[in-house]
Amino acid sequence: MRGSPEANAGSHSQLSAGRDKSDLRTHDVGMRSEEHPIRQRVAALVAAWNRGDLRTFAGSFAADAEYITGDGEWIRGSRAIEDRFVREFDEISVRVLSDTAALAHLVWSSAKRHGILTAVFAAPEWKIVSLQNTDRAT
Repeated sequence: MRGSPEANAGSHSQLSAGRDKSDLRTHDVGMRSEEHPIRQRVAALVAAWNRGDLRTFAGSFAADAEYITGDGEWIRGSRAIEDRFVREFDEISVRVLSDTAALAHLVWSSAKRHGILTAVFAAPEWKIVSLQNTDRAT
């Protein structure tokens, strides 16, 4: 998506596809207290997307974050990542790896494709430092 969020408001899709936020499935595999900041960050990410607020959405990424698309394109930097997103998230899984790192998987779908984003978060701000997109069969 190019340009400001306002200019593209009509072309972005809702993360929860019109479902109430409580319908967004999450996996609470032995949820630990350390997961709370990551879940808050993911919820803020989803809320920003649903508002069409791509600046706030991109603000969830470290300035030097990397995103590898399902097509193998390697995008570097939060501004470039902001320009690339047009997705819909259906399911979220969070796993805290240590006091300084966590992993989240976000299942997404669009009209043409489906896939899974794998995000690596780093403390202390719990911003995304790496993002991998993998297409999946429907």
